[in-house]
Amino acid sequence: MVIILFVAAAFSLVIGNKIEAVAILGVVFINTAISLIQDGKAERAVEELKKNLSPQFRVLRSGRMEVIASRFIVPGDVLVFESGDIILTDDNLSTIVKAIKEGRTIYQNLKKLVRYLITNNLGKVAGILLTPLMGYNCPLLPIQLLWSNVVMESFPGVGISTDTVDPRIMGKKPSKITEPLIDIKTRLNMI
Repeated sequence: MVIILFVAAAFSLVIGNKIEAVAILGVVFINTAISLIQDGKAERAVEELKKNLSPQFRVLRSGRMEVIASRFIVPGDVLVFESGDIILTDDNLSTIVKAIKEGRTIYQNLKKLVRYLITNNLGKVAGILLTPLMGYNCPLLPIQLLWSNVVMESFPGVGISTDTVDPRIMGKKPSKITEPLIDIKTRLNMI
């Protein structure tokens, strides 16, 4: 995607549209910076996990289950936990309750984020696809669409994904593993 945007910026420069080229490169720069920050956080999380893991660990790599030394775990590996694998580093059972609460909060925020992103993009996609069919010009230029995605998805997305904990979250029943991320009622409400 970045290569396509660089080509678009180069093409804009060639045809003399310097403002659009600078805007596209600005969007690419912002997107790259956010990606680098997220990658750095993932690396640090993996390093913290390595400190607390046993010497050997089960991971899912390329669709295969492997047992590897914890020092060889890299971002992208799927760590395989089982209930007996819980290791309390502070000998306090409340740690498990805190972990469950954190997991439920992450799941709740993920559901909110997915609902927001789908709802946000549904209008843009409908507008871009339907207006030419109705005989009108496309309502958004490519640069406007890129800028819209940066502004309307990056900052609100971070806010939604770090939303505060619902105080009643531990009183709710656990989600079933077969439960869809977005149920039928929510899908209809988004439309």
